[in-house]
Amino acid sequence: MAATTNFLVRWTYAADVPGRGMVVWTLLAVASGGFLLLGAATLVHGGRNWCLRTGNPDLG
Repeated sequence: MAATTNFLVRWTYAADVPGRGMVVWTLLAVASGGFLLLGAATLVHGGRNWCLRTGNPDLG
């Protein structure tokens, strides 16, 4: 996701896209949101596995 966002940001500047400032900030916001969701999902999944390993499935 980061590589694709990097490519698109560079492309918008190279192609001189009108309104590229808004396009770039939107791309960065979407990529950041994706990484935040991935991090949250990782924490939830890790918490479930931790609860199952400790023998307390009520927590997960």
